[in-house]
This record gives sequence, C-alpha cells and structure tokens, in this order.
Amino acid sequence: MTFCLLCGSSLYFVKGDPAKGKRERYRCHGNKSKGIQACPKQRFWAQDLYPWLESTLLGEIGHLERMESKTTIDDRRAAKLAVIDGKMNQLLKELQQDELSAVAYASQVASLAQDREKVTGLLQGWVTAGFMQPGLRLGS
Repeated sequence: MTFCLLCGSSLYFVKGDPAKGKRERYRCHGNKSKGIQACPKQRFWAQDLYPWLESTLLGEIGHLERMESKTTIDDRRAAKLAVIDGKMNQLLKELQQDELSAVAYASQVASLAQDREKVTGLLQGWVTAGFMQPGLRLGS
C-alpha cells in the first residue's frame, strides 16, 4: 500500500481513459472518517510508480521463494460432446445424400442421442489448482 506524502492517507488507483487522454494514476483520497480531505493535485502516474513499487517490494520479500499459481481445467465432456455432435452431423449429411436409409439413420441417431444424454449428465470438468516454482510444469 502506498501513502500520500502530505497527509499520510492511502493513495487510490484511478483508471485511465486513453480516448479522453487520461492516464492511469494514483491519487490521495484523504480519510473522511478522520476528517482529512483529499490533497489537491496530489497524483502519481502509475507507469512512474510501478518500478519504484516493484523494487521496494522485492527489497522486502525478494529473499523469499517465489511460486507461480497454475490452474488447469480438465473438461473431457466437451470433447466427447463434440465427437457425438460431429457423428450426428455426418449421419444427417449421409441421409440427405441418400447414402444411408431412414431406418439406419434413425437407429444410429437414437444410439448417439443416448450417448449424448449420458455425457451431458456427467459432472462438469475438474478444476485443479496448485502452486509451483516458476518455469516448471504441473506433474514434473
């Protein structure tokens, strides 16, 4: 957290708007509960402040081991549904081109519809989250 040099209150992030020529910045917000007004014209450009914040933070915690967060989603259900839908589309094309009889089409589509119903009833993909050292892959 960063603080105003004049009043000691927290600095708050203000989003920029490049279309209006406004840059991202931090400004004094004051402290209404203590009756401290925001300091006028007390702003710091975010792009100028970030290198200083990074070096200060690394100076404080740079000796600690760094870990990266990695989240993976295993959704085999979506792949199974895509295969079933592809087969159904292929059967429809074969029926329209008279390469498949209506009886064979109905039988195969009914079977695929049952498979599709089973797959959609399954739980959605599993989410795995963990921490690892930078540059390593999960499972290594």
